[in-house]
Amino acid sequence: MLGIHEGSEADTADWKPLKRERPELLKPMQLVGTSAGFRELLAKGADHMHSLWSPRIAPAVRDIDTFWLHQRRRGLATRSAPMH
Repeated sequence: MLGIHEGSEADTADWKPLKRERPELLKPMQLVGTSAGFRELLAKGADHMHSLWSPRIAPAVRDIDTFWLHQRRRGLATRSAPMH
């Protein structure tokens, strides 16, 4: 989880499409990957937040992967389109 968050912070320009179009996908990782997220986790009750957000991690990771697959396909289609 931290790897996704660290990667998105290290290369913010490339992550802008995901942050703009699907910011909710990053929320589970932000809760444990940032100081602010961890404070939110503790403030709202770690057990409650764990039960709420833990089940969302795996689907979010899959959806992030799907998002980037679509982005790459869109980019390939744009590059391979004939120029007029």
